[in-house]
Amino acid sequence: MVRADSYKDLVMVLPDGTEIHYSGYCPRGSNVSWSDLDYSNQCRYAVYSAKLTTPRKNPTQVVVRVFELRLKEGKVEKRSVGAWDVIPPLERLTSPEYKQEMEDLLSDIPEEFHSFVRDICYDKCDSFEERIDLAGTIVCKLKECVDKYTNRVSNK
Repeated sequence: MVRADSYKDLVMVLPDGTEIHYSGYCPRGSNVSWSDLDYSNQCRYAVYSAKLTTPRKNPTQVVVRVFELRLKEGKVEKRSVGAWDVIPPLERLTSPEYKQEMEDLLSDIPEEFHSFVRDICYDKCDSFEERIDLAGTIVCKLKECVDKYTNRVSNK
């Protein structure tokens, strides 16, 4: 059964005044009403589709205002639904930023492992961001192993 309150005509207004429209049923299905999470997800989608980004060093939130559009006596009426804070996707890493972040990560492990980590990340990942994520995981695991090995050797 389709719920009457499941279908919405919405407009999400970004901080710069850009309007993103959505018309349709609740993303979770036509038999449920809208929840705070559904509106929040639509706001995130609006920010993503507008290609907004935030700096990697100090990520900032943007406020997205949501309005429901209704026809009343032949005129479009705009009713405020609320406002949601959304953190936009992080800006892409530049080559110098990537090199600096990679050096910062690698400083936690012995130099003998640096080329090993770089090579795996280069072979397995396409973007700077993916490489940094993988390097962080590898360095964390390697650091644990190196610390255990160092303790074992120093105890002999």
